[in-house]
Amino acid sequence: MRIFHTADWHLGKLINGFSMLEDQKYILDRLFDSLKFNNIDVLIISGDIYDRSIPPQEAIKLLDDIIYKIISELNIKILIIPGNHDGAQRLCFANKLYKDNGLYITGSLDKKIPKILLKDEYGDLNFYLLPYFDPAQVSKIFENNNLKNNIKTFNDAFSAIINYNKKFIDLNSRNILVAHGFFGALNKNNIFYDQILSPAEVSVGGADIIDISVASFFDYIALGHLHSPQKIKNQNFRYSGSLLKYSVDEASQQKSCVVIDFKQKNNLDLSFETLEPLRDLRVVRGYLKDLCESEESTKLISNDYVFVELLDRDSVFDAVPRLRQTFKNIIGVKMINRFTNDNNIIINKNKIQDKNFYSLFKDFYFDVSGYDLNSKKQKIISEIFLNINKY
Repeated sequence: MRIFHTADWHLGKLINGFSMLEDQKYILDRLFDSLKFNNIDVLIISGDIYDRSIPPQEAIKLLDDIIYKIISELNIKILIIPGNHDGAQRLCFANKLYKDNGLYITGSLDKKIPKILLKDEYGDLNFYLLPYFDPAQVSKIFENNNLKNNIKTFNDAFSAIINYNKKFIDLNSRNILVAHGFFGALNKNNIFYDQILSPAEVSVGGADIIDISVASFFDYIALGHLHSPQKIKNQNFRYSGSLLKYSVDEASQQKSCVVIDFKQKNNLDLSFETLEPLRDLRVVRGYLKDLCESEESTKLISNDYVFVELLDRDSVFDAVPRLRQTFKNIIGVKMINRFTNDNNIIINKNKIQDKNFYSLFKDFYFDVSGYDLNSKKQKIISEIFLNINKY
């Protein structure tokens, strides 16, 4: 069986006011082409199909169109779980009818993970569809199992679900888990392995991190939530990543989807499919004058989504309108300083002792900018401190 693992479509996404629907329609057309070319049997979408629980009608239509096209023209089975951005009840509406046509959407969380049984020449292949969950939801469904008071964290919740379901799973068969959340794996020192995370994906204090090890008996785990394609613990436990770049933090990521060739038990091969987007998302750094005038270096990316980091030391007015002449899809501008990227300004108490405000400000200006105050600025600052001293 050939399986195509995707996640985090985020249909209806806005990036700094720019609608991504045109880009999403384009990438889903490329997805359709790839499914057809690779003779795929099953498409997995591991959560966050939409970008919000009540998606815009254009996003709903886009999903409806692509699902219908994939099933009707390619006869591919589609497995979907809700992510933390989705409204689970809305997403799974009429799912009992859909399954007759090869569309399987899990709905509300239950103690027993829904199983989808598909068959090929090698026998049964079981897909377990675990929707996004939080500790409160899991505690509620286990309130009569003496586990309620032991479920405090996401890791507790996942362990409770997996341990309860393990007795129903035939470990001699081929089994795939589809899940959505912040998963990691503990090493021998009881520390989570490093993962590729954007700042938006890092949970404060690590309370949301879930140890994947309790589910290690699955042959493949198809994960969603983290937008960077990556493995967790081993090659067969994977985040497919998002179809598109959805934030500045993702500009350097290389997006891909996972193609799984699953033969007999313990015999599966992975390959990775790259879908070419309509527009890339880039971070461009430089001085305003150079960026506005350098046609040769910018014409190839003028259609992309561009976030500009300006190196100019002085204040820049009307930067976005000026830059939009070169980058028509500019999504933001940030004034940065090459000398404070690491925020390594160290205050030495001996250095500041016995200095007046004017001298302290000069030192501060140099530490922040890397430059001394010029004569014009020195005069302005002197006048300011003289006026302050009057009061």
